[in-house]
Amino acid sequence: MKDRFLEISSALFGCIGHGLASGLLGVIELLSSLFKILVGRKIPQYFHRLKCDKNASILMYHAIVDQELPVADWCFLPTAAFRRQLLYLKQNFDVIPLGKIPRWRWRGKPAAVLTFDDGFENNYRVAFPILRELGLPATIFLVTDLIGSEDTVWFCRVNEAIARTQRKSIQLNGRTYKLGSNADRRDAGAAIQAWLKRFPHEELLSGMRAIVQTLGEDPDKPIPAGSPFRMLAPAQIREMANSGLIEFGAHTASHAILRLLPEAARTHEIENSIRAVQRLADRPCRLFSYPNGRAGDFDAFDTAVLKAAGIQVAVSTIEGPNPAGSDHLSLHRYGIGADNSFTTFRMRVHHMDYHLLKCLGR
Repeated sequence: MKDRFLEISSALFGCIGHGLASGLLGVIELLSSLFKILVGRKIPQYFHRLKCDKNASILMYHAIVDQELPVADWCFLPTAAFRRQLLYLKQNFDVIPLGKIPRWRWRGKPAAVLTFDDGFENNYRVAFPILRELGLPATIFLVTDLIGSEDTVWFCRVNEAIARTQRKSIQLNGRTYKLGSNADRRDAGAAIQAWLKRFPHEELLSGMRAIVQTLGEDPDKPIPAGSPFRMLAPAQIREMANSGLIEFGAHTASHAILRLLPEAARTHEIENSIRAVQRLADRPCRLFSYPNGRAGDFDAFDTAVLKAAGIQVAVSTIEGPNPAGSDHLSLHRYGIGADNSFTTFRMRVHHMDYHLLKCLGR
């Protein structure tokens, strides 16, 4: 923890003046022990106001769960942490729908936007009641081929198989991944997911199925009601859409990483998901989220297809603020998950972490 405080303290001095930091190492050493206390006060808010008060913060969630998974996955955020974050946002931000980003104007508070990727059933069962209680709008991006089914997103199959297996290790791509402890299983799951994402979607699914079978699980096992991996039902989508609080966007038909597909398949993934969202929500679909969403996962071909299909706002997973004049078809988002402390959440939503790491050249 102390090393992290030293790193960020050094970055702060670097932002003020690159030559100043080298002459103040003793001061930085003292400040590092106070950093957590400072962040616990109002330093992130002051930083935001000084550096980037008119830059929107778009947050990316996935699943909100009442009970933590047997093997942790950052996408599955406990309810208590989610509620605490929303209360903070309600107090310190103008929380707006994603669709209003192109027209948003400063009204004394910075803008924050809540988004959820994939379309997990717990978005309705767990997150929606809290959002409704607090009066906060959100956007849910749907993997439309999975809606109303007993299937789920591929990485959930990997997580469940790793959690349930009796094996103590697995060999993959010339590496041996230990499975002896929950920490080993968490690390193995993250590494396996990252490895699978290198492949086009059909190859990814084939690889996932082989891994799940090797671990002794059925890759086609129905996902039961109440599972954290269960996907939304059409009736739940209609109820949330009719509330006026939740807007829906497309997240492709199958959760395929677009850049790894031929152009015809990319067009199919985008257009089919947009049409399905319009049918499920019973209103035009103007919003889109790129699967995986990093800089190499989509390109100008995809944005051209989105424009032609009537998409007005699209979000990536590239981190950073969204100043006025940002390209509305490649907006930045901060991933928020179970591995973020509340201190990290505050630094992230106020762009403090982003700017400090940028000062460090990261």
